[in-house]
Amino acid sequence: MRTCHSAQQCNFHWLYFANMSLMWYLIKCFLEI
Repeated sequence: MRTCHSAQQCNFHWLYFANMSLMWYLIKCFLEI
């Protein structure tokens, strides 16, 4: 398992990934309407 050199950086990457997933979910819902 990879360890991060900075916990703050890890949290930022996780937050970024979560936001991207949420954006894709909203876009898919919007396009299906």
